[in-house]
Amino acid sequence: MERAPRVPMNWQSTWQFSHLYPLYNTTLNSSNNLFYNTHNTTKMQPEISELIVLQIIHTLLTLQNPGSTTVTSGKVSLVRLTNEIQNNVLVNQMVDRGEDKLDINDILLVVHRVFPNQRISLVDGQLTFHNLQLNELHQQIRNRLYTFCHSHQTAIARIEDDIANPNRKPNTTNLDPKREKLLQLYRDTVLNKLHAKSSGKMGLPALYEALSATGALSVVSQPTEIDRIKNDTPNSVHELQLVLQKSICDGTMSSATDTPTWRAARQLQIDFDDTVQFMRRALE
Repeated sequence: MERAPRVPMNWQSTWQFSHLYPLYNTTLNSSNNLFYNTHNTTKMQPEISELIVLQIIHTLLTLQNPGSTTVTSGKVSLVRLTNEIQNNVLVNQMVDRGEDKLDINDILLVVHRVFPNQRISLVDGQLTFHNLQLNELHQQIRNRLYTFCHSHQTAIARIEDDIANPNRKPNTTNLDPKREKLLQLYRDTVLNKLHAKSSGKMGLPALYEALSATGALSVVSQPTEIDRIKNDTPNSVHELQLVLQKSICDGTMSSATDTPTWRAARQLQIDFDDTVQFMRRALE
């Protein structure tokens, strides 16, 4: 049987997903627990899976009905829909942190959840959408995306403010000694990797010194105090990771592409990701 051509991502699809990935990547596993989920894989967040399914259904139906706002009887192959979701480049980036990809059963559950009042039939592996308003579907995607981005941006801003202003936090919580030692071990291991003294690479402190010497740090609103990270015990693994991620992003975003500081920041990002994954497995 001839294989159906792959669906090109139109500009709207790319716009939706490209805004989704940085937030998803930043807020993944954003609870205050010390350890990550101990399973090898985790389910994708419902908000993410719903946006993915809606966006690709919208793209498939729009390609079938160019210029139309209403689909009288739009058919989408469930197998093709699953393949598009599982093989999409941007989707693969979003699930590259250990989450399960959506399978056919997951997709059917999502479709049932996001189209509560829509008449849909499933016959011979074909989902048929009856009298579906494409403009309403597009607006639903935009509304869901805005809600998702706004809620996570608010959460990130609150965490960043807590980190930037530690004195505002009430000094009433005492860390369990065993937990405190684990956090310090995690902090020291990650920082030792990012200092890169023996590898000949530019470490995080050297990167900040280079950025300061060239005046690049002037574009950073709140530069991270690298020395403070070494001496303070983080309240959680996630707090430490957020501080270090911001420090690396300072180097990436304040440097011109392909300059030595930019390349050093990109290498630090790779080292940071590898170390976080190593520590995650070790702690589990």
